Amino acid sequence: GDVKDAKMTLECSGKILVVLFHPGVKDVLLTCSTGHEGCHMRLWDLQEDCKAEKLLIDVHGEAEVMCASFNVRGNLVATTAKDGQVRIIDPRKNKVVHEFPVAQGQRDTFVYFMDDTDKLVAVLGFSKGGAREIGIYDAATGKCLKDLEVEGDSGAMMPHFDIDTKLLYVASAGAPSVQFFLLSTKAPYIEQLSRFKSQHDFKGFVMAPKVECAVRKVEINVGWQLAKNEIKRISFTVPRKRAEFFQDDLFVPTASPAPFMNSTEWFSQKHTEKEGPVYVSLQPNGMMPLSEAPEEKLTERQIKYHQRKKEAQAPKAKGCLGHENSAEVRQHFQQLAELMDTSSNPWDAQGEDQEDSDWSD
Repeated sequence: GDVKDAKMTLECSGKILVVLFHPGVKDVLLTCSTGHEGCHMRLWDLQEDCKAEKLLIDVHGEAEVMCASFNVRGNLVATTAKDGQVRIIDPRKNKVVHEFPVAQGQRDTFVYFMDDTDKLVAVLGFSKGGAREIGIYDAATGKCLKDLEVEGDSGAMMPHFDIDTKLLYVASAGAPSVQFFLLSTKAPYIEQLSRFKSQHDFKGFVMAPKVECAVRKVEINVGWQLAKNEIKRISFTVPRKRAEFFQDDLFVPTASPAPFMNSTEWFSQKHTEKEGPVYVSLQPNGMMPLSEAPEEKLTERQIKYHQRKKEAQAPKAKGCLGHENSAEVRQHFQQLAELMDTSSNPWDAQGEDQEDSDWSD
């Protein structure tokens, strides 16, 4: 039904910029807001009285935060701000661990941790020329390892990064498509893929938890599109020939949506060794992994193809001198010619000396 009454109200002054739940700790909420005192990040414990924040993080000065995202363990937060800086923050210590400028400008910029090592971050934004741009950065040094300008729609971006498959989905407000990019922690780092086209323009776009995927249909993600008059489920699938097997190269163990600790434990930092998600397998019962599947039987067409390939790669018959083609024969005789003494030709005819009188009448 309709949401009418708020369960609680947070007293947060200024314009609200970011609202983000902790990915693995229940009842921990992060907000960013800006006012006359600058931009502040706050952490709230929703189990307690929320008249005041649990922690106030003051590291952005007057720069408005545009995006915030937690790392896999949930102990660091990456932010982008309108001063063009990316900050890696330890929120419970009110401390910036790393900070560096990015080339993606000061407009609608997003940042994501690439994996559980926290060494690389992906930044999505706009170049100085106004084109969309993706950059991969070393979080410790701020070095840009790769950037890619891409053609895109002009509307506000609604991105989602799937850390399991390293796929970046970018939908645009007012446009009917979603762009796909494959990111990697190794060169070439960024690969632009195809795009999904809807019948309706996007007004909103979110992803469901990975456990909602129809694994037997090789559905790697489920998205929800907010259109003009409807909310539509979007199925992102990968075509596979042997779909009867569990595609374990696509469906790696994923973070469980269940919390790994409560808010009291997390704020106290007494059990940091427990921090981090519990990984679960998406393999359905009775479904054999593709990596353990028996070797596939070849079709007649495949057998003929492999035979032709084998014949083409087979060693060719050699001549009596060990040569395989006319070029080698020609080269052989050229080398023999270079070794021969050409100052005199033993095959030239040698006539006997004759007296001039012998030719007289």
